[in-house]
Amino acid sequence: MEEHFIGFWNVENLFDVVNSSDRPDYLQKQLKSELKGWTATVLKTKITQLVEIVSKMNDGAGPDILGICEIENEAVVKKLLAALPAGGRNYKIAHADTKDKRGIDVAVIYDSDKYDAGGKRPGCVPCRVLGVSDSVHYG
Repeated sequence: MEEHFIGFWNVENLFDVVNSSDRPDYLQKQLKSELKGWTATVLKTKITQLVEIVSKMNDGAGPDILGICEIENEAVVKKLLAALPAGGRNYKIAHADTKDKRGIDVAVIYDSDKYDAGGKRPGCVPCRVLGVSDSVHYG
């Protein structure tokens, strides 16, 4: 039986930089005090630290699937993926906007060479991921 390395991590307020164009105006106003001092340098440092740990998962091969919470938006997850060494992985993102007042979202990063979110390949395992009725296929 093939093994799958699946992890989940609260990345603790992975927010984009102050005045990010990817942030709606209402949220920009709401988060103003929380984002004080949150610069591009601070974000880069946090992403570098996260990448260091993710890269060590699964004996250095990285996770097959990694659920993450306390992210601001898909844009910061894309920044995280861009910083990860490729290592033979073809990661994709399944992201969900939540109704959290601080703009906290959740996402799943998965190796699209191993999993097909929403496809119709044989071996389908029906599931609900991120509040969207969908299927995840292993293949």
